[in-house]
Amino acid sequence: MLACAFATIRLRRARVWVAGRGVAMRNALGLHRRLDRDEIGQLLLVQTYRGQTLDTQPQLFVVTGEGRTAMRLRGSMWSRESMRRMAQELDIPLTKIHEAMTHGELRRTHPHLLPWLERRRIPLALAMIAAASFGGWAAAALLAAHGLPGAVAL
Repeated sequence: MLACAFATIRLRRARVWVAGRGVAMRNALGLHRRLDRDEIGQLLLVQTYRGQTLDTQPQLFVVTGEGRTAMRLRGSMWSRESMRRMAQELDIPLTKIHEAMTHGELRRTHPHLLPWLERRRIPLALAMIAAASFGGWAAAALLAAHGLPGAVAL
């Protein structure tokens, strides 16, 4: 419960704001990032489906002049209105992709927008399997070290 409360507080403290001639961001980990308006090449608004439903949510990608994603605002945390307001305050045209797409379609059509782990499904799956295996091994080792019943000696 403490971990969930901590995560909730950190997520609620995440902020994006227009400051001076650029945009600043404080993510859930508390890290600050500032991007000058001149570094922004494009603001791209994409509608993505939420899971296996027909409901969509917006995702705003702040893309640099080199074509890399500098910031990403997900519709699960940021409203459409806040995304539009940011584009207006920066005075940068908002490019919209009008057709909603699945995450897989986004990965195929615009892979440069996504971080490495989201572009590569197999390494992500392997990383998750490795993390789960390590967690299971660590739990078994702790149980065995304390001599608790049901522990398996490693």
